[in-house]
Amino acid sequence: MAVVRGTGNLRVPVIVVCSGALILVPLSPALIFGAFGYQGLGASGGAVAMLVYYAFGTLAYAAYLWGQFGVSSRHFVCQNSPSASARGSPYRRECRPSSQPPRI
Repeated sequence: MAVVRGTGNLRVPVIVVCSGALILVPLSPALIFGAFGYQGLGASGGAVAMLVYYAFGTLAYAAYLWGQFGVSSRHFVCQNSPSASARGSPYRRECRPSSQPPRI
């Protein structure tokens, strides 16, 4: 969540947290006290509800970050730095955003 907020986009974290709350509020009592004909899990039901909430939140952030509009959607082209090559150091590389996707 902090990575997405750091990019200046506050809309995605708000949507993920609010939709997670919409899932968590009915799911917690259902798993703690039981619902739909099964016995409640007690305190461990609340833990399971939180795990489900975090799993869906993680998937939502991963889909955003690696999706079409995410911060990881840019492709970078790396090459040896001319100044590093002049000094004989092969370890210095410069990376710039590319306009074309990488070839696979």
